Amino acid sequence: MAKNNPFMPFIEDFEKEAENFLIKYGYEDAIENPQPIDIREIISKRIALEIIDTEKLSPDYSVQGIIAFSEGIVEVFDMDENAYVGHAVEGPAILIDCDLAISGYSNNILAHEAFHWYKHRHYFIYRNMHNLGTEFAFRCDKKYEELVSDKTWSDEQKMEWQARKIAPMILMPRKALINKVYELSAWQRGEKSIGSVAEYNLINKVAEFFSVTPYSVAKRMTDLGYLLSACSDNVYISFAGKQKAKV
Repeated sequence: MAKNNPFMPFIEDFEKEAENFLIKYGYEDAIENPQPIDIREIISKRIALEIIDTEKLSPDYSVQGIIAFSEGIVEVFDMDENAYVGHAVEGPAILIDCDLAISGYSNNILAHEAFHWYKHRHYFIYRNMHNLGTEFAFRCDKKYEELVSDKTWSDEQKMEWQARKIAPMILMPRKALINKVYELSAWQRGEKSIGSVAEYNLINKVAEFFSVTPYSVAKRMTDLGYLLSACSDNVYISFAGKQKAKV
């Protein structure tokens, strides 16, 4: 993609950017006060995008979401034909793979695509207006996770990295998550240690509250400085100590 696009955003503070997203779409109170973020409501009513969750987007889940910035034809995968086919969208829309349209998992994909709309749509508008490309949609392909160094990233890779990092921050704002973990965890009541059952339950309770996956909670807590250790299935994380993040 073009290197001189003035709408290629540089984001220094991802946490702050997630908070700015919540403020723009009416969830400022959620930054500190724990509450589920109704990302579907934000997308369908506050941003006014269609959500399409009836199509397969790829045969191997390599594409889990697509953001269409305008009307056009989006490629989806027809399992009966074992081939990609065109699917018409009548205007700006978010597509999510039909097999992944379950609340905990889909919410992260929806937040990811909503952030693309919030931060990246002007990039594609600029490209089209200046005949630099014809893209009207962004397929969030896992190939963009293969990032080597910031010197070799394409604009697409940078935008995908931004959305991937910020989506969980939208659904679990830093201060609100820390407050919820503190409320639910055993160590804040003075206990020196908690057993594996309590550790398992903590992660699951937080995930259920924020309508995300246990893995997403564990990853988010680790990034915030909690002392966690991965279990063998790499899905549930043991709560191994008091978090050290500063807010």
